[in-house]
Amino acid sequence: MTTRFFNSALVCFAVLVSFQVKAVTLLTPRLENSTRLSLLAKLAKIGFPEAGQNSVVISISSALGFQASDSQDRSELPYVHIPNVIAISTKLSDQCATIKAVATGKPNSSYRTTTVTGTYCLVGASEWKSVDQLVNVEAQ
Repeated sequence: MTTRFFNSALVCFAVLVSFQVKAVTLLTPRLENSTRLSLLAKLAKIGFPEAGQNSVVISISSALGFQASDSQDRSELPYVHIPNVIAISTKLSDQCATIKAVATGKPNSSYRTTTVTGTYCLVGASEWKSVDQLVNVEAQ
């Protein structure tokens, strides 16, 4: 039985290779790689805890969605090491939207209120790029 399964798997693989089938990529809203890396670097530079940086990226990506529109994402997890994030997207055109995302810490956390703003435009299927994203942290 194992040999039959292995042979079937090998035949399927050979067929896929012969038709040059490419891997399937999930279609989820995301930031273009240089935009995401730039945002993470800016958050790290101001001392934003690493554990919460992805929460900001996820909220921005979720608010932007699959197409430019007016929308909002709110992330409020019950963990002290993860910030609350509210991201608001405002449609500018069919391809672009502005974002204002505010991350706040819970009582006794190391987070200071941090705001991310920028204009994001579609560069692919639900992939967003910004050339003007700014990160500002509230003074202590």
